[in-house]
Amino acid sequence: MQVQKTQLFSDLRPSVFIAGQKGSGCSEVARILARKLSPEFEVYDYSQLVRKAVSDTGLSFSQFFATKRDFTDDLQKAAYQHADYNAVVEGKSAFIGLDAPAFKVLLKSSLEARARHVSEVYEVRLDEALVMIKKSDEKRQRLVKKLHGHNWLDSSLYNLVIDTTGLNPEEVADIIYRCYLSAFD
Repeated sequence: MQVQKTQLFSDLRPSVFIAGQKGSGCSEVARILARKLSPEFEVYDYSQLVRKAVSDTGLSFSQFFATKRDFTDDLQKAAYQHADYNAVVEGKSAFIGLDAPAFKVLLKSSLEARARHVSEVYEVRLDEALVMIKKSDEKRQRLVKKLHGHNWLDSSLYNLVIDTTGLNPEEVADIIYRCYLSAFD
């Protein structure tokens, strides 16, 4: 495992963006990591990013979504704002802010492990979990290609890539924690 050292322009502790394949454990790892890093670190997911983007426009949710416009720029702006201070941004939100000045992590896992995890979390059959994973992977690929012009699984986009197959969320959070500290010492 190699950690890409990064230089950031903030005196605050840089945020951590945890992107990943559906079912690789981003949400669980983000919560554990935030506790390990500091009480000041907060976890932000996609729904919080959407709320922030809508709030920043001054519109109500119904007004905002009635415009039927592409609000990707609003989401990117909200993601970049979280990059400037103590935050752990996870899931789709992390993909939106891939070029933000943050410590970026990609979590990957075997398809079998991902399907088991999705099946348990969403209480669906394995075949349904596989369909959910396929759709999610396709959406994430399109999103990163549209926003950043890259393949979402390109390891050069991240400071750290972890295969979470066979690891529990605590172990993964510990790996990220140690690598994060070593990247900014």
